[in-house]
Amino acid sequence: MIKLKTIYELLHTSVEKFSNNIAFSMFGGEDVTYKEVLERVNHVQDLLLDAGLNPGDKVALLSSSMPNWGVSYFAVTTAGMVVVPLMPDFTGEELDSLIEHSEAKALLVSDKLFTKLSKETVSKLNIVIRTKNLSIISQTVKAQGSKAMPKPEDLAAIIYTSGTTSKPKGVMLTHYNLASNASLCNVLFPIREDDVTLSVLPMSHTYECTLGLLLIFSGGGRMTYLEKPPTPSVLLPALRKVRPTIFLIVPLIIEKVYNSQVKSKFTANKFISTLYGIGFIRRILHRIASKKLMKAFGGRIRFLGIGGSKLHIDTETFLYEGGFPYAIGYGLTETAPMAAGQIPGKCRLGSTGPAMAGVQIRLDNINPETGHGEVVINSPSVMQ
Repeated sequence: MIKLKTIYELLHTSVEKFSNNIAFSMFGGEDVTYKEVLERVNHVQDLLLDAGLNPGDKVALLSSSMPNWGVSYFAVTTAGMVVVPLMPDFTGEELDSLIEHSEAKALLVSDKLFTKLSKETVSKLNIVIRTKNLSIISQTVKAQGSKAMPKPEDLAAIIYTSGTTSKPKGVMLTHYNLASNASLCNVLFPIREDDVTLSVLPMSHTYECTLGLLLIFSGGGRMTYLEKPPTPSVLLPALRKVRPTIFLIVPLIIEKVYNSQVKSKFTANKFISTLYGIGFIRRILHRIASKKLMKAFGGRIRFLGIGGSKLHIDTETFLYEGGFPYAIGYGLTETAPMAAGQIPGKCRLGSTGPAMAGVQIRLDNINPETGHGEVVINSPSVMQ
């Protein structure tokens, strides 16, 4: 079932199979083929090696979404080094602290985010590379490093969670954790060469990185990135133009769409609101609104993936009754991330779907009064 065991295998298998396919696109900008991705990966590795980096060394990746985010991620991990993707919304102080805590020796960074960092942090790094054009911003060490083909059990990434309980914690994910998760997701919902995504979530989140990058790349699909934040005025024209077949979002995005475009119209006056409260009429209205939503999303969606937090039951009822091809997954950064999930057409209201093949989930220490317990997961994707 798990065909790919390292990110190195994933990269090279896809480049070989889909060489001339477009892998990454910037909306309204450049297209990068699978073959060109490998050429850029080799270029970034040369820069890192010339700055004295070796297998096991940490490299921070702090960048807005763009084709070279994936290039940078692949360049670091397939050289046997460890990538440290940092969330763009961390403060300058937090970023300085995490770069130091991770013991990163190099940094790949986009222009705006570079301005968040202190000069002291930058001066300690062997090399700083600009993600926009993969040129050198600064270099303090000139020495010959080395690279190695990573093994499945080797550390691939350290992802600092947003720190819901205290300070951010570094989750240690191996090549096998990440590659196995992409493989399991592909069993659940196979990716096709003609699949197209529009990426709107931060690449540094495991959700977007595994499902929106590794999974799509393993199947030969095309990933498109936006230059600007995905506000409705930016997102809707992009959806119409890109016409994605796969669209990964968090509940907040679809809840906003439902509340502003659907619920508000069906509860605008007392008469319509009364009709909307009648089951079979509501289902008819949902089907009509769902067709309009499909058109607004470009008309080709075959998988609207929703994860990251709980989806409001009213919004899900609309998607479910309207027959929209949505699916909900459950996971954690610590499980790289998918642990349970479902596919369009198989959804049950209020459910994340069953554990994925090869994953065991159970409840421990169940409270007899509430039925609540601790979720315990055994999976090839569980962090080190």
